[in-house]
Amino acid sequence: MKSKLFAGMLVSILMIFAIDVMAQKANNLNDIFPVEEVKHGMTGYGFSDLGPDVSNKFRFRVEFVEKNALGYGHDIIWALLSGNRMLTKKDTGIISGMSGSPCYSSDGRFLGTVSYGHDGALEPMAGITPARELLSVGENELSYLINNFSNKSLFGQNRGNPRSNLMCFNVNNISPKHDDLSRLFVTKPYFSGSGGQESQADLSDGLKVVEKTLKPGDSIGVGLVVGDISVVGTGTASFVDGKTVWAFGHSIFQFGEINFPMLAAETWGAMLGQPKPWKNTTTGAVIGTFTQDRLTGVYGHLGQMPDMIPMTVNLERNGKKQTLHFYIVRQKMLTPVLVENIIDNLLTEFSDTQELTVFSRGKIYIKGVSDKSFYFSEHGEGLASEMGNYCAREIRLATIPKDDLFEKNEPAEPLRIEGINIDLSVSEGNKTFSVEEIKNGSDDAIFNLNLNYDLDIILKNGQEQKTVSFSLAIPYGFNGEIVVLAGDAEAMTTSFDKENYRQNTKSSERQDDFSTLIRESFSGGSLYIKIFYISKTSGSASSVMLRPTIRMEIYEVFLDNIVVEGQRHALINVSNTNVGNTK
Repeated sequence: MKSKLFAGMLVSILMIFAIDVMAQKANNLNDIFPVEEVKHGMTGYGFSDLGPDVSNKFRFRVEFVEKNALGYGHDIIWALLSGNRMLTKKDTGIISGMSGSPCYSSDGRFLGTVSYGHDGALEPMAGITPARELLSVGENELSYLINNFSNKSLFGQNRGNPRSNLMCFNVNNISPKHDDLSRLFVTKPYFSGSGGQESQADLSDGLKVVEKTLKPGDSIGVGLVVGDISVVGTGTASFVDGKTVWAFGHSIFQFGEINFPMLAAETWGAMLGQPKPWKNTTTGAVIGTFTQDRLTGVYGHLGQMPDMIPMTVNLERNGKKQTLHFYIVRQKMLTPVLVENIIDNLLTEFSDTQELTVFSRGKIYIKGVSDKSFYFSEHGEGLASEMGNYCAREIRLATIPKDDLFEKNEPAEPLRIEGINIDLSVSEGNKTFSVEEIKNGSDDAIFNLNLNYDLDIILKNGQEQKTVSFSLAIPYGFNGEIVVLAGDAEAMTTSFDKENYRQNTKSSERQDDFSTLIRESFSGGSLYIKIFYISKTSGSASSVMLRPTIRMEIYEVFLDNIVVEGQRHALINVSNTNVGNTK
């Protein structure tokens, strides 16, 4: 009991000491107005970039301090904003994009940052994050200690809280579909289809960091996706110490350690409308990296290069082609969700009620291991929304070491994705081809046992015909029949079930192999080829399917712009006379 009590006292002493050290450091950077001294009726002023034609200064009057508003020890100062014509309308509330706007007491001490609004508010009432809370975020033991307590905050757990942060998320070149993305936010930001990122220079040489200086009150951006496609959040810089920047006064996702690009931003004015007004802010070049995403703010460094994943999508929609180059943040939860949103939004012109033909071929480049390729071809309904989920699934699986899928030991480090390329073609035409015939690909039926046996698989769609050639290797000294089956996944799975019913030898293992292949491929429209090598016996069993299979091979053939359906089979007799007959 004594040892436990001593440990608890030690943690408390260390916590108090750490807070005191940080408070001293913050006061050395700038005088801090303590939240304990904030009273009803006190006034002050703040700064926020509201556009070139409007003053950037505003005033505030404190209404009250909400104790433990974000959980144990995290307060919010509620104040009415005034003194700026953008904040005088009584029915608009606080402007989204003001997150991080620094507030000062009348004697010039740093009091905190405008960070929260209240959904449905009809007056500019702002929730201010106290200055010490913001400056506790950083790459030091104190910030981790403080934020470990805040991870269990009531605010973070209560998604129904009417308070929302004042970050404005903009999208460019994609429609604003953000249901999956919104679920990751601790508090609700505002999404706007306007603004977003200015077009960048050619990204083929990689992402570049531009030198930039900031001051408190300047607009600032954080990128989730940058390039030809962008998903960016905008707000306000709160505190700047050399190249170190604090912003927003609230979390983005509360992920802790992050590596998100810090973006230059410029505000051109504000839209004063309902349900919430917002800044018209555009973001530009990468100017640094945010490295901490904590409950009471984000923190980063100017001039630091972010670690992002380059991604290219070669898109074809009903014959119209487009190539998109962009960079996406590297975060195990967020990256697949962003990819899913990007693909979903690229296909917004299609409906799930339409019959579509979809082809997708992708490659995920992984550090230290072989690249992961994936392929999808399908025709039918519901494919517009299925593609985003499919690509996200492939990216999730690509980061898991193969051993972790089967072993129950400690998981290894996630694999590192170095790049993603996706070719995606969607059309409203039916490009389904049925398997019509499997025949000998040579005019001569006589073959040498040491050579390959050529087969042609004939595919037809109306009047159009395509031929897939396949070379079959005959095992040396083999004497028996070879059964070749070709078709789509559904038909092949059905035939495989029947074959396993008739065969007793290792049928469950063979079914497992084929089911795994289908599951990993996920593509119902690929061309699958299965080959059974069945030896001749001297017994009474004359049926091919009742003889033991000594060997089986499974292949998946990737075909451009072809969806395969149906199934055909061929029987090849192999004997010591070196004659092959295809039936």
